[in-house]
Amino acid sequence: MLNSVDDYAHLTMGKWTMDDKANKLVSELIHNYKIKENDMQGSLRREKFTISVGDELPAGIIKVS
Repeated sequence: MLNSVDDYAHLTMGKWTMDDKANKLVSELIHNYKIKENDMQGSLRREKFTISVGDELPAGIIKVS
């Protein structure tokens, strides 16, 4: 659901419920979502880079052209 929101950075400051404990849990959930999303984006960027650059041949393997 958060992917459908363009900029969800402002959502962490909002009051979601009247219960402070529930608001804290929602804020932690959004924070953890951001961390996981950044990790996944980083992994994707590394995979794309590896594919575009190519891997080095393992030691002992000679490239035949």
